[in-house]
Amino acid sequence: MGFHEEIQEAIKILESKLNIRAGFLDTLLKEDDWSFVIKSHALLETVISTLITDRVGYNRLLDIFARLEIGNKSYGKIAFIKDLELLNTDERRFISALAELRNLLIHNVSNIDFSFSEYIKNLDPNQKKNFISSFGYWYLDDKGKSTVDYGDKILAAPKETIWLSLKYILAICSLIIDTIKLEKETKQHKDKQLSLQEGIIEKYEKLNKT
Repeated sequence: MGFHEEIQEAIKILESKLNIRAGFLDTLLKEDDWSFVIKSHALLETVISTLITDRVGYNRLLDIFARLEIGNKSYGKIAFIKDLELLNTDERRFISALAELRNLLIHNVSNIDFSFSEYIKNLDPNQKKNFISSFGYWYLDDKGKSTVDYGDKILAAPKETIWLSLKYILAICSLIIDTIKLEKETKQHKDKQLSLQEGIIEKYEKLNKT
C-alpha cells in the first residue's frame, strides 16, 4: 500500500470510528471557502477531542474536552495535546492557525462571503510568510522542513493546501488513536494472562499443601 493509500485508509477508519459520513473529508473541497473553513475546523475539533479522551483513558470526559476551546494554549485542547505529547510543533501550529481563521470568520456575518483569493491578496509579506509556515504542513519532511520552496504554490492554492495538510494530520490522529487502542488491548491481555498465571500458581500451592 502506497503513502496516499495509507492516508486514505486511515481517514476511512477515522470516519467510521466517529460515525462521520464516509467520504466527508473528500467532499470539503467542493464547499465554498467559508463553509470549508468552518466544517474543516469542526471535523478537526471532533477528532482532537476524541484523541485526548482516548489518551487520558476515560470516555466520560469526552463531553468536557469537546467543550474546551481548541486554540487556547493555556487551557484549551491544544494545551492538552502539547502536554500529552500527542502531536508535534508543526501539527499544533496548523491546528492553532485553523482555529484562528475559523474564529475570524465565525464571529462576523459579513465574512460569510469569505474568499481565500481575496484573503491572501490582502495579507502583507509577513502575514503571507506566517500563512505558509502555518498551513503548509503537507509539504514538510519528517524533520519539519521543506527541501523545496512551496510558498508560491501554497499562496496560489491555499484551500487545497489546507485540505491536504488537514488530511495528513487527521490520518496521523487516526493512527495514534489506533495505537492507543492497541496499547489498551495489549495491557488487558497481559493482565488477563497474569491473572491466569496467578490462579494456576495459587491452585498449585494449595495442592502441595494437601
